[in-house]
Amino acid sequence: MRNKPGGMEIIESCTNVTTPFCDVTDVWKQAFETYVLKVQGFRGKAMLFNCTSSALWDFLSFEIVGFTDHINVIVKFPPIAPKIYGEEIQHHLSLCIKEESMGIVKMHEPKINGNTTGNFNYVIDNLIPNTNYCISVYFKPKYLETRIQSPSKCTFLHLDQESGVWLSENHVLKFQ
Repeated sequence: MRNKPGGMEIIESCTNVTTPFCDVTDVWKQAFETYVLKVQGFRGKAMLFNCTSSALWDFLSFEIVGFTDHINVIVKFPPIAPKIYGEEIQHHLSLCIKEESMGIVKMHEPKINGNTTGNFNYVIDNLIPNTNYCISVYFKPKYLETRIQSPSKCTFLHLDQESGVWLSENHVLKFQ
């Protein structure tokens, strides 16, 4: 069931299932709304459990790789993106990459051309070595003010850094 104006809606494809998983993405219509999901378990007519939770679509994740004078931003689209928006995500959302260093904020809005499966790579170049840069990535809906901004990930660009420093999910790895 999901909450909607006027009460809960039963999701027919998730009724009387015998598996521990049910895909509700077919009824998930707005990526930036919070959905209330209610799961009830029965054996015969006896209710075994009844739980409710809020679900907000966590749309994307990203990684950054810092070099001497540039940063590679790798945006990971979730597999669900084409299911919600089809191949026309660029008509609904703008990809925003926020770069911050020494109190200066620069916004980048790279264009997305259709394919939202896999990763999207973007290079922020002409950066100053020996400087700390923080990056945040989010989608800005074209017709709504709501946006979900990711936490920032930061890297220090070393002057002699020829190999990359990769930041992902609070882990730092160096590679040649």
